[in-house]
Formats: sequence, C-alpha cells, structure tokens
Amino acid sequence: MSTKDAALFFPPAGNFHIESNPIFLIQRNGEREVLVFEAQMDIRTSNAAKNDSGERMVSVEVTDWKAKAYSKLLDCEVGFRITDLGKNSKVTAQNLNYDFPSNLEFNMEYEVLINGEVVKSGLTGVAKGEIHAFPPKPNDMFRVEGKSLKIAEDLEIDVMVCAC
Repeated sequence: MSTKDAALFFPPAGNFHIESNPIFLIQRNGEREVLVFEAQMDIRTSNAAKNDSGERMVSVEVTDWKAKAYSKLLDCEVGFRITDLGKNSKVTAQNLNYDFPSNLEFNMEYEVLINGEVVKSGLTGVAKGEIHAFPPKPNDMFRVEGKSLKIAEDLEIDVMVCAC
C-alpha cells in the first residue's frame, strides 16, 4: 500500500495523543468572555471493523482528557477534566470504499474546576464532527453537544465548538 493509499484508511489499533482547542462562552453578571482552552486527550483505538451498515469503524476509549484556560473575567484558571473513561466513542467511515472523511463521536463524563477546585461534576458531553485523518488534522472542527452549565448563581458556561 502506498503512503497516499494509507492516508485513506484508519491506522492500526494504538494509543494516540490529540491536542485541541475547545471554545467556551462564560457569562457572569451580564458580562461575557470567550475562552479558548488548551486541551490534551489520550485515546486508545481498536482495529477497524465493519459495523451493521457495512461501514468501517474503530472503537475509541478516551483514557485521559483535560483542558484549561485563564479567564480575565473570573481572574483565575478554569479547567475541565474527564471523570469517566469514555468507552462508547467511535470513528465511522462515511464511505464503503475508504475511511476518510469519517464521523468522529467522543462521549465523556467530566467535571469543571475553578482555580483548581472542582465546582461541578457528573457532567456529560459529546464531541461530533467530520475528520479527514486520524488522529484529526489541524483545523478539523467538532460540535460539542452539551447544555449551558450553571456553575454558581451568577456564573454560566456554554460550550461552543472544538478545533484541532
């Protein structure tokens, strides 16, 4: 298989490190700030196999995830970290003849930290999007599904998007 052909297919099972930039909107007492987090994720993948629809897919286990950014509005560091290792995540090919582009879906349970202290836990989120390589290429973007997080009486955090 040529290098060009290899770029069309999922890599063999393995461990991967992904750096990304989740973007959140923070609102406090009517003031707003957009935070771009620096995030690191470690994952383990299976070998590709066909699903019931005949598309090739790889199962993904998220083994670690953390993100942090400094908020000028709050004058402190805001962070997120995984609390439940997501074992029901996957990447599924969009075409029967090759693996890319693919649909990525990462499911996780996480918690929010303010100044290093956990302020909200038991939260769930799903990142979904189209990727063109695995691990995702720079500039691949994902939707992050989740609800507005009410952290305190006067503080809300809304997830917007994630970019590699």
